[in-house]
Amino acid sequence: MQIRHERPMSDLSFQVRAPLGLDLATGERVTISNWSLQGFEFPGTRDVLPKEAMLSIPFQGVEIQFKISLRRDGDSRFLYFDGLTGRQRETLAVFYRSILSGKMASTEEIITSLDTPVDLVPMEETEEERAAATRRKTPRLLRIMWNVCVYAVLAVLIFGFMGQQVGSMLDRIDVDRGRVVAPLIAHQTSMDGFVREIAVAPGDRVDRGDVLMVIGSPDIDDRVALARQELETAEFQLRRAKNALEEIRRATGADGSDAWSITARLALAARLKDEFVHTADAEQMRDLWLSLRELEPENAERFRLDTVIEERLEKLVIELRAQVVALSEKLALQDARRASAYVVALHEGTVREIALYEGQHVEQGAMALHIETDDPRTLLGWVTPDVADRVHLGQRVAVVLTQGETVTSLEGRIDSVRAGPDPGQPGSFGQLVTVAMVGERTDQLQDLLPIDAPVDLTIHRDRFKAGFEKARGALQSLTSGGS
Repeated sequence: MQIRHERPMSDLSFQVRAPLGLDLATGERVTISNWSLQGFEFPGTRDVLPKEAMLSIPFQGVEIQFKISLRRDGDSRFLYFDGLTGRQRETLAVFYRSILSGKMASTEEIITSLDTPVDLVPMEETEEERAAATRRKTPRLLRIMWNVCVYAVLAVLIFGFMGQQVGSMLDRIDVDRGRVVAPLIAHQTSMDGFVREIAVAPGDRVDRGDVLMVIGSPDIDDRVALARQELETAEFQLRRAKNALEEIRRATGADGSDAWSITARLALAARLKDEFVHTADAEQMRDLWLSLRELEPENAERFRLDTVIEERLEKLVIELRAQVVALSEKLALQDARRASAYVVALHEGTVREIALYEGQHVEQGAMALHIETDDPRTLLGWVTPDVADRVHLGQRVAVVLTQGETVTSLEGRIDSVRAGPDPGQPGSFGQLVTVAMVGERTDQLQDLLPIDAPVDLTIHRDRFKAGFEKARGALQSLTSGGS
């Protein structure tokens, strides 16, 4: 009986995690982490997958390379090894088995897989090689000087470049998501209504308290019109009552003029009674007064018709004055409520953006416009948490602004640092850095730095400069002390 052990599905193989190098025709090198003897999943997101490449297998510090062909089925990103030779497949299998077994492949197995004979190479120098080495040899001193010069030049080039790069890495901190920030004040609507008038345009200068936009409501307009109509009616009635009171006072001589006849005064009182008092019939009141004058002459004057009408008019004038005051306050309140719907400048500055148009219906809290104050524009950027401890107020910042073919270089200083999320990567947390410009006026910054324009920000720690300054100061102090 023969017993054979094999996996349930012989056409499959396990994926192993071991680095394989893949050199593409473009010169790019790709590292394959997961692979099997069938193939591998091509990493990355590129659409065009290679069909040929140079495969590198690591072995004891060296790499075994050979050219391979790759095949792809459908839209899958899995690439199959296509047309491997026996030596190539055996070499790849040796590396694969060593990973699965956990044992390092021996040199003998690799050599066997490659089927390459190993010849002994003599390590001793032959006579011909010894003679060729001594033939036309330059003097030892010249060779030493030449080598010293060559190594010195290489040292200056290599270590100078590397030192510059290392110094730059230690001195510079790159700031992500740099952009221009303007001191904008948002103005919102205070109530629902319609945009009746826009009194400004982008670029206009405004003072604090200026009316920028008129927001109106039919309901408020009706209330204001009704209050004004009621006030005008009350004022008209007050003027009529005052004129009637002055007229009856002239008739009775209360204002110092000659009194009218009793018949004229009574007639005037009867007319004014019908206009203002609306009580009993004037003829009846006159007859009652005449009867009272015959019975009680001493009390008759107090109940004379013109005297009663005068007293009534005085009370009516007082009531109408109070009514006019109340209606004036009501109208002022309605006007104030309508004026409260206006969009008014909260600060002196320049209008930058208008978000509404005339005739548009808006709701309370809608964005109306932005005003830029006279404060200088600043720059805002974000740094990662791993460099947050090296960012401080007052550090020098190099600013590069690119607009088309124009590149502008400026200098700024860190004005504020606060913790905040990365605006470009939700969930990332670091520090928001505000940079204030140095040596530029506010109007110049408005011309140089467009709102929300992207900028390149680099923080300079100036550690080497500070060290040089300290060393020079110490040297100067020593020199002055010695002298």
